[in-house]
Amino acid sequence: MGNFSRNYEKILEILQYFESKMNFLNQIRKPKLSDIELITIDLISNI
Repeated sequence: MGNFSRNYEKILEILQYFESKMNFLNQIRKPKLSDIELITIDLISNI
């Protein structure tokens, strides 16, 4: 699990460098995770 957390932080940092916007769509309710965080989790799950 520690490897997941380390990979999550690294990939999230890289994605935030390329795209500063955290959420791509305006939503009425505040989501628990931002769009970039969901993309990061999806990328890590495929490793």
